Amino acid sequence: MQPVVVVIPVYNPNPSASELFSFKQCFNILNQYPIIILAPDNMDLKKYEDTVAGFKTISIPPVWQSGLLEYNKLKVSTFFYELFKEYEYLLTYELDAFVFKNELQYWWKRSFDYIGAPWFEGLASPISNNIIGVGNSGFSLRNVQSCLRILKRIHYLKSLRTFWFKSRLQALIRFSTILSGLKTYFHIQSISELDQLFFDNELNEDFYWTRAVAKAFDDYRVAPIDDACKFSFDANPAFLFKRNKGELPFGCHAWERHEPEFWKQFIPVREQSVL
Repeated sequence: MQPVVVVIPVYNPNPSASELFSFKQCFNILNQYPIIILAPDNMDLKKYEDTVAGFKTISIPPVWQSGLLEYNKLKVSTFFYELFKEYEYLLTYELDAFVFKNELQYWWKRSFDYIGAPWFEGLASPISNNIIGVGNSGFSLRNVQSCLRILKRIHYLKSLRTFWFKSRLQALIRFSTILSGLKTYFHIQSISELDQLFFDNELNEDFYWTRAVAKAFDDYRVAPIDDACKFSFDANPAFLFKRNKGELPFGCHAWERHEPEFWKQFIPVREQSVL
């Protein structure tokens, strides 16, 4: 099994100059690792090919990238993780991300199941500097094998629940009591969190993994805040830069949306050309 793969999801045949700049930066910094472009079937990739030649592409049905809801469903599907099952870890690099330094080996060797930038109150529109969790997925690293294990476990438990409520045995004993007996075997930490995993199909995938899964199962390890701050910035980058004692993280996400004036000193994007 190979240790890590970088996956760049693309869906737009006409990327912006800054997206192509981000695209090229990924290859410049992380070229020693496998980098795979994930694109809809038959999408024209000419502008990407003109920027970086000879990359590997995996094509998937266009529906998976046709909207935010569908993309979130992709990232919580066994279909997605099976595409990369020969790797232990997967770095998602969306084209509003930017990588500063080659620290990928350091981070996958930390053995977290998931790490992404910190979240603040207000999430995409932060209202304070209070960090409320970890997990922004636009630039995130996850354990592929752990994700497959958890998804298969959820599928089994959901099937067990369906069978239980169709059977006459439910009249004798509650389903939650059955699950209580299986808690140790399935590493169930919170039975109440399982219903959200079973039935909420509109959870953002980063919340799915870092909140619902992490609360439901005690063997799924999300990185602590201090590590997340060193891994990536999303919202409130100037605050995080100060918190990191003036050190840039491994990478960042949404640098044109959150405090672009701060990022200009570190990301010298050229508006007219990326070559």
